[in-house]
Amino acid sequence: MQITSRYIVHKIIGSGGMGTVYEAFDRLNNRNVALKQVKANVNEMQFVSEKSSSNRLISMSHEFSVLATLRHPHIISVFDYGVDDMGFPYYTMEYIPNAKILTDVVVNASQDKKLSLLIDMMEALAYLHNRGVIHRDLKPSNVLITETNQLKVMDFGLALSPDISTREWSKLAGTMAYIAPEMFSDQPASIQSDLYAVGVIIYQLFAGHHPFNKQNMATLLSQILAQEPDFQIFDDEIQTIVRPLLAKDPTDRPEKARDVLAQLYNIHQTATQSSNHEQIRESYLQAAPFVGREQIMEQLQTGWHQVKTGGNQFFLIGGEAGIGKTRLIDEFRIRVLVDSAYVLRGQGSSEGALYSLWKSIIQQLVLSSQISDQQAIVLKDIVPDIRTLLKRDIIGDPSPLKGDAYYLRLVNVLKLMLQQQTKPIVILLEDLHFVNESIEILRHLLSFSNQLNKIMIVATFRNDEPLTSQYDLIQMEMTYVHLKRLETEDITKLSQDMLQYSVADRQFMTLLEQETEGNTFFIVEVVRQFIEETGNMKSFDTNQLPRNILTDGMQQLLKRRLNRLP
Repeated sequence: MQITSRYIVHKIIGSGGMGTVYEAFDRLNNRNVALKQVKANVNEMQFVSEKSSSNRLISMSHEFSVLATLRHPHIISVFDYGVDDMGFPYYTMEYIPNAKILTDVVVNASQDKKLSLLIDMMEALAYLHNRGVIHRDLKPSNVLITETNQLKVMDFGLALSPDISTREWSKLAGTMAYIAPEMFSDQPASIQSDLYAVGVIIYQLFAGHHPFNKQNMATLLSQILAQEPDFQIFDDEIQTIVRPLLAKDPTDRPEKARDVLAQLYNIHQTATQSSNHEQIRESYLQAAPFVGREQIMEQLQTGWHQVKTGGNQFFLIGGEAGIGKTRLIDEFRIRVLVDSAYVLRGQGSSEGALYSLWKSIIQQLVLSSQISDQQAIVLKDIVPDIRTLLKRDIIGDPSPLKGDAYYLRLVNVLKLMLQQQTKPIVILLEDLHFVNESIEILRHLLSFSNQLNKIMIVATFRNDEPLTSQYDLIQMEMTYVHLKRLETEDITKLSQDMLQYSVADRQFMTLLEQETEGNTFFIVEVVRQFIEETGNMKSFDTNQLPRNILTDGMQQLLKRRLNRLP
């Protein structure tokens, strides 16, 4: 079985009300992924995204745009989104081979081991809540332990909406046992309903069984709504955590996941505060808000809408190193991906690899095009493994050509493949400053723009690098956009979110602006260094401001960062 030309399905690894999850092979990236094909009636689905639409498929695309931005060491990564040939939406995720569910791993585990895993789970949940995402379906089978003993939370965000009015309990099998009491009164999912599920999981981990009778649905419902579990089986420390989490009234539960984390850390004295671990810290830094680029994003979106109606648009985005070009491309990619674009992405290599900019783009087009053996031979220089992608022998080598004749031959095959695509195409080209031969391909492709339809190209380069004359030639065909440094208001918003701090400290904000001058990379580095030296993401005292940031400046900060690299 194959889903689009890109994914080869190996086997079913899960199924439920929403659809089916497969282990699939991604032919483009040469890796296994978990592919979730959603077959449920979208009108019966709930979404975490605040955006709403009369078209529920559009709402689902908004959902993916939220999930795709999540980056955390204890959360399954979401990669791509699409609609298959049968019209069913799907998205792909990180695949975890031989994973075990949380409750199976802790059967004979020590209390410290259980606490350690719970801390990892709560770090993930705190991150989700910080990003405005309610899990909705937290249960042991959605908390996986990898072969290397890493905890991963999965299946957040999308869940079937139970029809409580008709008591269709069969739809809730396997999930009902973790639903908070208020949700049976048609109250929406919330942080507190997630925390109720946490309480059930903690009860199971330390008691060895569920707090209620799961064998009979009517009995289970009655107990969830009205009966208090037996808390006397726990010592005082565990009871102090579990009792409020399982409160019938959501207002009696903790306010946020981080409150529960603090309690777990207090019991598990040997644990280091994970909020200060580099991976956890990185997750907050990488998912910092997208600020200061609204005008440029609007310009790109306008160009995209023109492409959908039949035109072509070409943008060249220039900016200094660290200014946020990649983040801009990431955000734009997600937006057009969920708007039915066929997205092709390539990146120039600092190692000067030949045609690095176009290799992944050509590979993807080969999978979705019909090309002859002779045309495939022409592409061998860029895609040496083309026979594997086409699943047939490609014998021979292209005849030798030089200069414009060589590039024209390549571009003619590229043009042919682009013309075969049925969706509007967005080509994202990053780091043009690293390549020369790839710019030649772009230049010749632009010269054929009148023979293309519904094509958008967005290319980025460092305008503080020495440039060749080819940039002048492509700028004549493209709309040039200069990416500027962030303004004071955007610096404040960005740094507050990274520090998880709601009130701006004037001295700290002045320091950031003074030291970074609005360069996004420098802002992240200063905040990172501050967290490393003060050991606190949550709050800060301006008297703790690291002197080396104040006196050494960005040069020394970056030297320290480089010294940590292998």
